[in-house]
Amino acid sequence: LWLSQKIYRELKETKKVTCDLDGVRAKLECLGEDQLTVEVNRDPVALPVIRVSDDRGSERWFLDRERNPLMVKHKIRTFTQTLTSITTDKPNTLRWIRTAKRRSIPQ
Repeated sequence: LWLSQKIYRELKETKKVTCDLDGVRAKLECLGEDQLTVEVNRDPVALPVIRVSDDRGSERWFLDRERNPLMVKHKIRTFTQTLTSITTDKPNTLRWIRTAKRRSIPQ
């Protein structure tokens, strides 16, 4: 779901990179920059993204942030997945993590 920092940098600098994708060698090509609107804490926000294609006919859109190049959209043939919302302001959003574990996460 994320690009490595190395792959992200190569795509931004050279527009093409070869990497392992799902355990198989693939060639990725950066098709350019765009924006994708996602609800962040219930407000629509236009996020900067890079559009990437691979040699298997798939396209992916990644957040255009070197420290967090999260995949926000994936399209292959007629199937599309899109991130629609991000929520960070609800209390107890990590309720599935036991309290003892939560205390050990650095602040």
